[in-house]
Amino acid sequence: MRQTIRLIAVLMLAVFMAGCAMTVPPTPRHLITIKGPCVGKMDCTFWGECTPRKGMCFATSSADCRKSEACLQYGRCVLKEGNCAM
Repeated sequence: MRQTIRLIAVLMLAVFMAGCAMTVPPTPRHLITIKGPCVGKMDCTFWGECTPRKGMCFATSSADCRKSEACLQYGRCVLKEGNCAM
């Protein structure tokens, strides 16, 4: 009986973990209005590098920085020398 309960528990955990691994994290609300090839990439979401140029993504204004997770979490909300900084 205990082996059956353990087996059921392990199977339920496996199904739960498989479901968690298959979910895609949602795009933060402050990035939904941004469009282009950089959206959804870590460079855009976290670092504010959402403007495409020559196949790469760059932060081109403090507005880009203010929309980033780096701004929300670490105060890196101002563009300085091409990077979001404090």
